[in-house]
Amino acid sequence: MQITATDVDRVFAKLELEEPGPQDGADPPSTERRRGYLRVDGLRVLVLTCDAGDEPLPGQTAHNFRRSMRLSPREFDEFVECTLSRERYVSLLSRRSS
Repeated sequence: MQITATDVDRVFAKLELEEPGPQDGADPPSTERRRGYLRVDGLRVLVLTCDAGDEPLPGQTAHNFRRSMRLSPREFDEFVECTLSRERYVSLLSRRSS
């Protein structure tokens, strides 16, 4: 599996991830790593972190990013291809956590 930094940007935008700020004790934004929080009903339910800037992302990075999203390879491909919506993704996460 291979993804690009553009795919990561698309995932961050689609999930409407919040970038950490000073109130979270975060360092200033990095050009080397992307980090965002997924909030559902006001609760932070997932933190995603990924290297930024490389095209395509190196070997294990794509695999680790997919695993941090708690998706199967097929589900991740659907998400990147924009056939899996944010709402369906949140529904998958809630079913897996119960």
